[in-house]
Amino acid sequence: ARVSFLDDAKPAQANAHPGVLVPANAIVERGGKSVVFVQTGETVSMRTVQLGRTLGDDREVVSGLSGGDQVVLDPPEQLADGTRVHVAPESTEADAGNE
Repeated sequence: ARVSFLDDAKPAQANAHPGVLVPANAIVERGGKSVVFVQTGETVSMRTVQLGRTLGDDREVVSGLSGGDQVVLDPPEQLADGTRVHVAPESTEADAGNE
């Protein structure tokens, strides 16, 4: 006997748009909403996001972000929409000590 319904089995949300994985420490709560700060040029913009699953140290963002958006990790409480920022270069010395 052949079980044909298994041949075409797909996840329930196979046709849904996949979410974006973001480090959990980039997501903060402001005004009762989950938000992230995205770097756009020399400023940041605050975006409200809709969260999905937790995957280890990451969270799935199902709306509010696109792949490739650069988010601020551990945003300080005083960071606000439109704040000017400077991206610090990555420290290879500090990274070498973490291996």
